[in-house]
Amino acid sequence: MQSIELRHLRYFVAVFDHRSFTLAADKLCVTQSTISKGIRELEDRLGTPLLFRHSNRVSPTAGGTQLFEYAHPILELHEESLQEVRQMHGRADGNLRVGCETAADKRIVAIAERVYRKLFPASDIETTFAPIEQILERLASGEIDAAIVTLPSDEPSTRAVTLAQERMLVCMRSDDTLAASSAVEASQVTGRLRIFNPPAAQRKAHLNMMKLLEEEGIETGVPLFASSVDGQFEMVEAGLGLTLVREHSDIPEGLVTRPFARLKWTVDTALLYRPSLRSRSTSVWAMRLERTLKKKPFHVLRAPPKKL
Repeated sequence: MQSIELRHLRYFVAVFDHRSFTLAADKLCVTQSTISKGIRELEDRLGTPLLFRHSNRVSPTAGGTQLFEYAHPILELHEESLQEVRQMHGRADGNLRVGCETAADKRIVAIAERVYRKLFPASDIETTFAPIEQILERLASGEIDAAIVTLPSDEPSTRAVTLAQERMLVCMRSDDTLAASSAVEASQVTGRLRIFNPPAAQRKAHLNMMKLLEEEGIETGVPLFASSVDGQFEMVEAGLGLTLVREHSDIPEGLVTRPFARLKWTVDTALLYRPSLRSRSTSVWAMRLERTLKKKPFHVLRAPPKKL
C-alpha cells in the first residue's frame, strides 16, 4: 500500500468538519480540485470509500467516521510537536482570545491563563467575561478563539474539552433544620428550592435543571432570580429559600451545603474551540490544559505565591 501523507489527512479532516469540498478548500487556502484529488488518492490507498458525495454536500461512510477518529488526533499531535519546538522561543500564532461566561469559576480561568503563558511566554492570553449567549456568538463569528462555558452547548464545528465536573449541592443557612443531616431528600426541599440565576443567563442549563427537578417531583414554587452567585447567597442568608451551587463554590460564613441523598446531578465546565489546521496553538493549549486538570483538579491546584 502506498504511504499516506499528512496532507491527505488534512484534506480529509477539513472536508469531514465542513461537509463540503468547497468550504474545506477555502479553509485550507487551496483549490477544490486539489482537495478532491487528495481525497481520491486517500481512498485509493486505503482501498475503501470515505465519503458519500451528494449534490450539494458530502457525508462520511462508516470507514470515513472511523478514520476521522484517528486522523484528527494524529494531526493535533503533529502540530503539538511543532509547537513544542517553537515553545523554546516562546512563540505562538498571536495572542489567544478567550471568552468566559460570567458564571465561570475564576480558578479554572486562572489555571487556563497560567498554562498558556507557560507554553507561550512570548505571547499573551486575552480573557473577557460576558453572558454565555454573547460568548457563543463571539466564538461562532471568530471574535474569540476559545470559550470557557457550562455545558450543554450545541455550537456546530466546535470541540469540547471537559475541564471540571462538579456535583450540584443544596445551599442553606447553617441554622436550617436540614443542615443537621449529611444529605437531603428531594421531598425535603420541595417548595423551598426557589432561588436561581435568571434563565437568560444560562438558558439551556436552566431548562435542563427545571426538567430534572420536575422529574424528581421537586416543586420550586414562585422562583426568585439572583443576578449572581453572591446574590443567591444573600437571598439564602435572608431566609428567602434554598438554592443550588456547584460543589467547590466558596460558601460564605453562616451557610452550608448538603448533597441530595439519591439524586446524582453534575454540571460540566468545558473549553470550546474551533480547530484550525493553519493555526493550532489553541489546540495545543487545550490539550495541555485538559491534562493539567486531569492530574490535579482546579479546586486542588493553588496559584503560585505572588512575588514581593
